Amino acid sequence: MKFTRKLLLAALFSLVVILIWYNQLIKSVSRPYLIRNGVVKVAESQNVPDQTLIYPNLGIIAPVSASNQYSPFSLRDWNSISSLLEKGVGVFYNGNTIDESTYVYAVGHSTASKPQAFASIFASLNSAQTNDEVILKIAGQEYVYKVTDKKILSPYDTNGFSEFFSDSKDQNNHRIALVTCWPLFTTKNRVVVIADRLN
Repeated sequence: MKFTRKLLLAALFSLVVILIWYNQLIKSVSRPYLIRNGVVKVAESQNVPDQTLIYPNLGIIAPVSASNQYSPFSLRDWNSISSLLEKGVGVFYNGNTIDESTYVYAVGHSTASKPQAFASIFASLNSAQTNDEVILKIAGQEYVYKVTDKKILSPYDTNGFSEFFSDSKDQNNHRIALVTCWPLFTTKNRVVVIADRLN
């Protein structure tokens, strides 16, 4: 009887620790379902500070660290990128400004290896749907995008990543790719959500 009680208490304690540890993950994964079913309000972009990414239907509102100095395709840049992800979402582009860039990538954690404020900010990214809106407030500008595509790619498939932007150069259609590791708790693949700019 004593052994069973100790085992039950240990299991209960473990469950509490897991719920505390993964509280943000649980919220991130459940929020899109709750928003789409009207249980929770859609995240709004009013009164949100500059340097913020908002994905209303997924309930994502995250501070942005933007840089044209790093590339998500360069392994040597990942130490710097990883430190930016502890502060929110990293936004990377290849021109002097976002308007002059041929690509914009927003990278965030789905499940980071250690607990931190934004360890699961993009955990719900696989729930993205066509026509969802994504808003990027950066450098005093507000860029509004509409989701057009979602794929799961290998992190080594640079052709798969670059194909999303091949026709945006020709059509002068600015795009953003939101990227995170997938499935949760792994770095095996990447969920890539593509959105075209509306304004």
